[in-house]
Amino acid sequence: MGQDWSQTSSKKALRDSRPSPVLPKAGDQVEMEDRHITLMSLTPGVFLSAVFDGHGGAKTAEFAANHTHQMIKEISSHIELKRTELKWTFPFDPKIKTDRLISQKVEECSGSTACAILIDSDQIYCSNIGDSRAIASIGGHVCPLSFDHKPNRRDELKRIESGGGWVEFNRVNGALAMSRALGDFFFKQNIDRQELSPLHKQIVTAIPDVIICKQKELEFLVLACDGVFDMMTNTEVIKFVRNKLAQKIHPKEICQRLLEVCIAEQPSTSLPGCDNVTVTIIFPTDIASIYKKCAKPKNSKKPALAMSDSDYAAACGENSS
Repeated sequence: MGQDWSQTSSKKALRDSRPSPVLPKAGDQVEMEDRHITLMSLTPGVFLSAVFDGHGGAKTAEFAANHTHQMIKEISSHIELKRTELKWTFPFDPKIKTDRLISQKVEECSGSTACAILIDSDQIYCSNIGDSRAIASIGGHVCPLSFDHKPNRRDELKRIESGGGWVEFNRVNGALAMSRALGDFFFKQNIDRQELSPLHKQIVTAIPDVIICKQKELEFLVLACDGVFDMMTNTEVIKFVRNKLAQKIHPKEICQRLLEVCIAEQPSTSLPGCDNVTVTIIFPTDIASIYKKCAKPKNSKKPALAMSDSDYAAACGENSS
């Protein structure tokens, strides 16, 4: 159940019973701030993968990844717990205990996105905070499973302004490029970090959006930080991966080639292609079956989740001024 190939700028990966190769690849950053986890043996038939893209330091992303890993393993070890409890605790419980723990235990004033995929039998759950992204190929169609939390998004802008903040240069208070994140307590009320104000009133909040869909017709999922999508559209990523799978290229090699496209040859921290990059390709079944699916033409029937790049950009507020 579930296979995962990861290509990141991290030099260390969590290992499990199935292969999850990780090789170094990074932009021109002083510190590697991305983290990722993959858990393939939670309860029978349950698979979890998540990426955390840190900013302002790596400690928030590192704490979130470690805490999520430990929390999910503890839950799955209790046989008496219902599977629904695992689903809705993943990867951040409804009370957002992770963010509260970060406020108490992480001294560094850093922040992190969090985008996670949980596959349970025929159901896929995507939980997202920030601008890392999950997209799926269903019958060759591009189906977003998360929507970037950008400050110009209408619902995000309303919350920011209601909380006393503003958006300038497409950034929260002219500084933060995303409107939801773990950490970043400078943008959250009561920044003495002893007690956070109601989550829905924060200028920057850690409340995740969750999208649930069926696994039927799914070919593969791509879970990646914004460094990939700064360089390629959703359609370009899905087309790139699907074409390589149709040629029966090994997923590890596909990840490598994808990152070569997304990392600038001569990095400069002020230009696209210079960010740390993490990308994971997830398959719901064996790779031989995926090769066969991707060799077929795009399905004529458009899935309900399918969305064009322009519609996706509009939904994320990228066309707003």
